[in-house]
Amino acid sequence: MEKYEKDARKNWDVFYKNNQDKFFKDRHYLRREFAELMPPAIRADPKAHTPPLDPTALPPPDVDSPNHKVVLELGCGVGNSAFPMMRANHDMFVHACDCSETAVANLMASPEYDERRCEAFVADLAAGASPLSHRIADGTCDAVTGVFFFSALDAKTFGAVAAECERVLKPGGCVLFRDYCLDDVKNKN
Repeated sequence: MEKYEKDARKNWDVFYKNNQDKFFKDRHYLRREFAELMPPAIRADPKAHTPPLDPTALPPPDVDSPNHKVVLELGCGVGNSAFPMMRANHDMFVHACDCSETAVANLMASPEYDERRCEAFVADLAAGASPLSHRIADGTCDAVTGVFFFSALDAKTFGAVAAECERVLKPGGCVLFRDYCLDDVKNKN
């Protein structure tokens, strides 16, 4: 297990080189699960169809809108969480980070990627020492999301990531996550 944790960045890079954006499905359920980030129309009907983002046809996010949200997404992969959330809330801005350069490159290559709505970058949160401080100012995020992210952290790293979450969150901000639960993965021995 230690070897996998030590080589996590390299292993995720290999995974995304082999699978690009074809492995994980878009997480449309986040419109329901993370309702705090959604506009009233989506909260009322979280299963409503939201078309892909077309950066050439959309105005920039309205930072004065009551729907404007700034989100830090940890372990963004190729955007399977970020894009469904931004499709549902056009006034959202996502700081999307992942330890895999290949995943971030795939996210940025998407026709839906819009620098007015998303800043994708490589950050290895296991490296420690406030790896996001040069990108995200203190107290500027409404939420931090982590989808199948926190369970991959060891205890020491978890504490450092929790401190980063606290640092970037606005007063009253929240950490929203979906992760594995006890007995989700059974040992077959």
